[in-house]
Amino acid sequence: MGAEWSEGANAGTLTTIEADAPGLFGPLQGKALKVEIPANQNLGMNMSYNFGEEISNEPEEIYFRYYLRFSDDWVTVDGGKLPGISGTYDVAGWGDRRSDGTNGWSARGQFHPVILNGNQLEGKIPMGNYVYHAEMEDFFW
Repeated sequence: MGAEWSEGANAGTLTTIEADAPGLFGPLQGKALKVEIPANQNLGMNMSYNFGEEISNEPEEIYFRYYLRFSDDWVTVDGGKLPGISGTYDVAGWGDRRSDGTNGWSARGQFHPVILNGNQLEGKIPMGNYVYHAEMEDFFW
């Protein structure tokens, strides 16, 4: 799995499924990629596609969509990253390396710990985005 990608890690945590009865899951359409994060670890998968290397140029536009479902037994101890797109060039757009519009960029998803008892959203997993972009002034987390 992942032969179409430029780089990939943790292929042992990935499986393609048509259903997961114990997890009360059925794919939206056809098959789904199931990613498991082993106990006491924080990485389920890490894959990339390098346009410059694979097709000799970088596109002017990229469209990216995925559907995400956390299993019913998911326990969020800390926040974490979700898939996204980027052009970081090992310079900026990641790891507190601020983008200036020429040195890199990224747009990724994120999740936070499950909301605790007493809140009207109790048990829900907050999700959002974090973006390193050309006009960014500061980090807000």
